[in-house]
Amino acid sequence: MATIRLNTIPNLVRDDIYAVLVDRGTMTSFHWMFYVPNAQDQGYRFHLVNTRPIGSANTVDWYYDSGPWSPASSTSSAVYCRIGSLSTIPCDIATLDSYFRQINTRICPQKQAEQERGRCGCRVWFKEAVRVLHDSAAGFIVNCPNEDMLEIELKKFAFAAAIQHVKAYQISEVST
Repeated sequence: MATIRLNTIPNLVRDDIYAVLVDRGTMTSFHWMFYVPNAQDQGYRFHLVNTRPIGSANTVDWYYDSGPWSPASSTSSAVYCRIGSLSTIPCDIATLDSYFRQINTRICPQKQAEQERGRCGCRVWFKEAVRVLHDSAAGFIVNCPNEDMLEIELKKFAFAAAIQHVKAYQISEVST
């Protein structure tokens, strides 16, 4: 198993791909997304967001969203884990975005359907996106053969950051 080092101030590297979990304020639920820095404290995030249609308390529509983002804009605790790099493969932000846009946001991925009881959300989408990037035609954009183990490890550190009210943890290495 790899050694895990935690830093309280993220030192994010340009063009690296980070898995990011942001505390939703409950210390038990997190928003899952990807982030690629392109400058000091600036970059692009890729994630699923939801809206509740007017007049419907239970129905949630999830949709893909991407665009510029600054980690400093988040007031919640967050965990950043480097899971890949655009600089080691022939891939850029637009290519990464195109892979994410192809993932169906209305239907739970077949591989996860039974385990998730048909529910889709940002965590389920994130795991499917990791699988897609691992199996990508461009090669291993993300080298992660087991997205379930990645989920477990990320949650472990996200819980720790939320409990300790730490603004940001950076995980420099995970074992998957």
